Amino acid sequence: MPKNQKQNRHVVKTSILERIVLQSVILTTLTAIILSFSAFVTAEMLIKQRVFSQLSSIVNAKEDRIVSRINTDREHTALLASGENMQTILQARRGSADLKALLERMQGEGVSVLGIAIFTQGKAVVASTGLPVDEFAHGITATTMIPSNGSEGWDGYTIYSPIYSAGKTGVLGVRYSMKALLESVFDVPSLGETGEVL
Repeated sequence: MPKNQKQNRHVVKTSILERIVLQSVILTTLTAIILSFSAFVTAEMLIKQRVFSQLSSIVNAKEDRIVSRINTDREHTALLASGENMQTILQARRGSADLKALLERMQGEGVSVLGIAIFTQGKAVVASTGLPVDEFAHGITATTMIPSNGSEGWDGYTIYSPIYSAGKTGVLGVRYSMKALLESVFDVPSLGETGEVL
């Protein structure tokens, strides 16, 4: 065999061997990358599932506390609506100073009130104080709770209760903060300072 042909055979053998090694390295690298990515995605999903599961169990454990808090606020609003103060304000068509004093007293007692308003059945505001209370969508015949939406989503709830006064009917709206409600949910030793699940 001529010397030139032997060199060509050696080059061909070397290039096939180099290709096999190169393909093996590429395949191994791709396999490692894919396995790393899938392990990361799986770990992230498991962590999210664990966090949501723990938060769900916390909320379930605190459900009675949340319901109790909302019922207390509903009862408080119904009692306020049945008081003579509200009937007097509705008949006189003024009384923002009285409502302001009431708001300050309630806040001093630790009630998470943000605003109070008295409406006619025609939805006209008779008197109000504190943060604005959203007007109700339909006739209020019983104490009703409606979530309040702010610029960042749900920021509290408003409880409406009818006021009956000498043939005139009106509606008392009391806007409550969601902060106290959420504090009762997240008041657990398993949450860190920034809310991370430990």
